[in-house]
Amino acid sequence: GLAARLAAERMGEPGKRAKVAAAQSQLKRAAHSEPALDYLDENDDFHRLIVDLAGNDVLGRQIAQLQLPTLRAAFFRLFDSAQRADSLSQHRDILEAVAAGEPSRAERAMRLHVRGTIEIAQRLPEALFRQ
Repeated sequence: GLAARLAAERMGEPGKRAKVAAAQSQLKRAAHSEPALDYLDENDDFHRLIVDLAGNDVLGRQIAQLQLPTLRAAFFRLFDSAQRADSLSQHRDILEAVAAGEPSRAERAMRLHVRGTIEIAQRLPEALFRQ
């Protein structure tokens, strides 16, 4: 949530709105794409953008540490099309709040998105977590 808040607070800086507009266009394309790998790429791009817009390197490193590539790839392959569509819709909501420069709304939207992802992760088969 903090990264989305910081991103919204910094929307007045040069070049930020153009980056958000490009991401919004990418989201529209991703909404019509079925393959899970396309969604995984979009998801990674989205979260990197939010961290970039936030401009906080420490926060960016912490978020990167939470994203374990192998587990994430397996996790998103298990997403069905309805879950991908819901996640993309949440991404749009977050970007709209960031673009509007509304930090509280952006933070709430991101927290909702993260909580939903956690709920899905809690339903994953235990075998995914074994080495």
